[in-house]
Amino acid sequence: MDRIPFHTKYPNLDKKWGLDKDFVYNTIDASNIIAYSKSSVDKARKLPAYYRDNRSIERYVYDLAEGWLIETLVAEWLKGQLDAKIKISGRDKDRVIQDDPNNINGEQDITITYPNGESVKLEILTSRKALKEYHPKKPKVRRALRDGSMLLYVIVGSGTYFIVDPIDLKNQTPGPHYLFGGKDVYYVTGSNYKHLDIGARMPDKYRKMLGYTKTVLRKRSKKKVDDELHIN
Repeated sequence: MDRIPFHTKYPNLDKKWGLDKDFVYNTIDASNIIAYSKSSVDKARKLPAYYRDNRSIERYVYDLAEGWLIETLVAEWLKGQLDAKIKISGRDKDRVIQDDPNNINGEQDITITYPNGESVKLEILTSRKALKEYHPKKPKVRRALRDGSMLLYVIVGSGTYFIVDPIDLKNQTPGPHYLFGGKDVYYVTGSNYKHLDIGARMPDKYRKMLGYTKTVLRKRSKKKVDDELHIN
């Protein structure tokens, strides 16, 4: 698959998402620099192949830059949807290609903090097109179950999204998938979730899923969830 410059790949995202044009284009510019930077490729080359999921080094860097682009735009989009402070909070928030595996996995992508001080975490997952089935990796789902956070899928090509409560996946047994280098994944059936226009107002159902009252109801001890999921 070609590594198409993001300005060409995603035209008019500002209009489709209802975002400031300058913000969108500046974010795309920064992402393009990362995607095609020789220094980014050189750093990624130091990582074990395990982290690339059967991708070339160049493709791995491009996909990272694309994911960060969408994540940044989602954070900005959420500011217009929720009465809350939105912060990019993952370990990759500085948008630097890592050459140390210990710095790759960690926090969820976004933290939503409400005026009363309550906060929730949100994991962003992307797909270039709508699929019959989506495959979140096991660590992401288990982390979301443990922390009471949600999974937000963005279908970039169609400008749509849906939110998955990881509780829906709790009873699944994750299994290896060849597209992810044999890593264990869960299975999300696309037809089970209504794909919504990202340019429209978020429905109250999703607001409640991301709201602080839901967080209070969902809070469980880390040890209890670890025991339920058999996490050592």
